[in-house]
Amino acid sequence: MVRLISQISFSLLSFLIVITLCSCGEPSKTPREKAEKFINHLNDGNTDALKQMLCERLKNRDDIAEELQELVNLLEGNIISYELTGGGGSGSWSREGNRVVEHGGGRDITTDRGNIYRLTLHMYKENDFDLDLIGIYSIFFAEINQDNIGTDWFLNTIEIEV
Repeated sequence: MVRLISQISFSLLSFLIVITLCSCGEPSKTPREKAEKFINHLNDGNTDALKQMLCERLKNRDDIAEELQELVNLLEGNIISYELTGGGGSGSWSREGNRVVEHGGGRDITTDRGNIYRLTLHMYKENDFDLDLIGIYSIFFAEINQDNIGTDWFLNTIEIEV
């Protein structure tokens, strides 16, 4: 009996370790890694991969494929660089045993055609109040008007959010 319990415990522990290590890595990725992955998928025009990074609520929207295609179509050229912009941040809070961990931040993206874009992503790493919001829940993407920074800053804008 003791041997059976030991075998079951070992099997269960092994299973949990394998599941943790093979869970596609999404929950353990840092916001920076997720943003870089998003930028790479955007550059590749891979709307299916972009969709997989979204929270369930956005993934299940009827028009999400079209919205992601519009996002990809707005990008002219290949991304050659990107840098963090101000205004990003992270926060977490708990209430009644429920926990929320949220991240947000922006990147300015430059393409080989000389265009500059602003990408801002907001994501929940944890949200015990609404599990369907875990992942990217808000995307802001716009071409920056380089001739008129300060007023009419953005030429074209796409916002996808819950």
